[in-house]
Amino acid sequence: MKKLIYIIAVMLLAGACKKEGLLTYNVKDNVYFAYRFKIVQNPIIDSTDFTFAYTPPAITETIFKLPVAVTGTAKDYDRKLSITIDPASTAVAGKHYEVPTEFILHAGRLTDTILLKLKRPAELKANPVNLVFNLHANENFDTNLKVLYGFSDTVDAQRFKLNIADVIVQGTSWTGTFAQFFGTFSVKKVLLLNEVAGMPLNFFVDVSVGGINLNALGQYYAITTSRYLNDQAAAGKRVYEDDGVTPLLMAPAYQ
Repeated sequence: MKKLIYIIAVMLLAGACKKEGLLTYNVKDNVYFAYRFKIVQNPIIDSTDFTFAYTPPAITETIFKLPVAVTGTAKDYDRKLSITIDPASTAVAGKHYEVPTEFILHAGRLTDTILLKLKRPAELKANPVNLVFNLHANENFDTNLKVLYGFSDTVDAQRFKLNIADVIVQGTSWTGTFAQFFGTFSVKKVLLLNEVAGMPLNFFVDVSVGGINLNALGQYYAITTSRYLNDQAAAGKRVYEDDGVTPLLMAPAYQ
């Protein structure tokens, strides 16, 4: 009798495992945005800044690459993605950007790239805009992967915000990465760092410019510029911010 009960229990367990296996197999893949911050840790982020300020005036448009990724296994056929522009976006279609008529994850891929055309109208210098993308579930993908863990915070995996400008902007990484070297952001400070220490104007926007030497370069630029500022002050020619009152200084550790 005990042997019979054992056999029945094993059969029931096997059936349950088989059923569970079938359920797992039929679950749809999940899709998420996979734009990565270009530093050594390479974390996924859910917003970034782009500015035309570092390109020649003759450049009136450019291609921005927005990566997407999916869970599961690659398929041998193309799969459509459902992506919409958030109505809260301030960028205007045709004026500030163009997007593909459809979004595709191509056959054989678990990651792919959406190519966005960004435009450079003259008023972008005075009025930066933003472009927000939302992912949606469809017949091919779910969107259950809501949150990822980024460099220092959680990341919205289903929403991506692109800030577009044509001026030198502080960007999303100044406070967390570059303020330790350069202190409070100002355009005048960035231009001085470029003039005195040779810092590329896009050093703090595209951190791949610094690469693995990011910290060493940041320290060098700050020390070199601070030495210049101190020399100017000693000569009675202190450099001020544009308000004419606030001294232009590097971060406290480099003054």
